[in-house]
Amino acid sequence: MPLDFEVIPELGLATQNWEVRLGSPIGMIINIFKKATQEVKQIDLGYSEGTQADITLTLTNDGVRFYFCPNSQRLRKIEIFDLTKCILRYSGIPITSKATSPTLSQIDSSFGATHPGEYCPHTACYLLTYRGIAFGFEERHPSPDAVVQSCSIFDGSVLPMAEAPHIPFRDVIHCERCEVGLDEHGTPDKLTFDLITKTAHEERAQEFTRVVRFGDFPQDVQTEIGCPDTVHYKSEDKMQIHLGHKPSINTDYFFNYFSLGVDLLFCGKTHQLKKFILHSNYPCHYDFSIYERCEFNIPISATTLRPELDAEELIIDPRTSWNEIQGRVCEPISKPVSLRRTSSANNTNPWGSTKCYSFGNMVYEVMPSDQIATVIIFNK
Repeated sequence: MPLDFEVIPELGLATQNWEVRLGSPIGMIINIFKKATQEVKQIDLGYSEGTQADITLTLTNDGVRFYFCPNSQRLRKIEIFDLTKCILRYSGIPITSKATSPTLSQIDSSFGATHPGEYCPHTACYLLTYRGIAFGFEERHPSPDAVVQSCSIFDGSVLPMAEAPHIPFRDVIHCERCEVGLDEHGTPDKLTFDLITKTAHEERAQEFTRVVRFGDFPQDVQTEIGCPDTVHYKSEDKMQIHLGHKPSINTDYFFNYFSLGVDLLFCGKTHQLKKFILHSNYPCHYDFSIYERCEFNIPISATTLRPELDAEELIIDPRTSWNEIQGRVCEPISKPVSLRRTSSANNTNPWGSTKCYSFGNMVYEVMPSDQIATVIIFNK
């Protein structure tokens, strides 16, 4: 049975059971589809390493493709590229039916008058555009009986310039930026979160700043940034063998904040915060889609950089490549440790292993593409 969508220009698509909103993080959309397995049977992930091409999710059996900005990883455009595979409604009235695409005259009847369409030579497509929605035709000058070939939902009034709008909050706190703070010795000691949220009863979003520091207790952290999405106790630590002493009987535990892209590790004995884990959420990484991307900024002081480069400071963010860091840091970098992630229930990892490098009190997990997957900052 084909999916039955309500088309909402400038907002997204909705079925009776779920909806997809423009501006949503890619992990949020994937989790929606995971819960809709009775309706969504196949999803294809498309991405290109090392480029600024959009990340895409394609519902192959339903003729729908979702385009995500490669930097923010938020949904910027929805394209229905095969209108015969799904049913579209506007204001509750069907504009397509099974195995039949609408014509230009039917679109005019459903959506009313608009400016004349334009032919785009790059896509070889004639676009008839309304605010927040556009219809594509193969003909350069389509007749009233011309059949619609595609339908795109976006924010604004110009499809080629469509960007991801503000995030749909759904009563969830999201992180605009995470600044790694340094102490007087230039050593990381805190995270400063620029947070934003909005409830269904508020017209305007609330923006606020919160700080967590090494040595904070769980109640301090929850007072600042709220309860974690999950709490995970370390049942095993494969890196313990490198420590050279017996493991403690007091189990360390993580506060996992998926919407912030951050994990916080507490000591099982003192219950004080001792480690930050920041996630970049790149495709082809084992943790992809679990976390939202953490927009971290890590300042590396000039004293740590090579003096011949004559640079004041290096700011590391999720888009900084490992080669760039290696080429600028004079502080000794450890030999890489190979890390291959698997779960206890599934001993396979299609993405392969990553390498971990450390300098100072930070460990960088680096993917084969030279992208930084996670940054681990620990308290000396």
